[in-house]
Amino acid sequence: MIVTLGSAATKYLLPSLKGSAMNHVGETIYIKDIDTTVLIGFNPAMIYHDNDKQVTLNAIFQHAATILSEVR
Repeated sequence: MIVTLGSAATKYLLPSLKGSAMNHVGETIYIKDIDTTVLIGFNPAMIYHDNDKQVTLNAIFQHAATILSEVR
């Protein structure tokens, strides 16, 4: 699993993603070529300007933990 933290990382791994990466935060996309799931996040520095984003970032990592626990 890869959690992208920023639009540059998201666009690098998912160049065909339509629109802004921020519109896809929290989505998971499987990439068959590299056999991994990408969970789209955002740049953590955004929390400095909007403290409410911390809740979203926590939820993203909780979602990642849930996915990984199901794989075992």
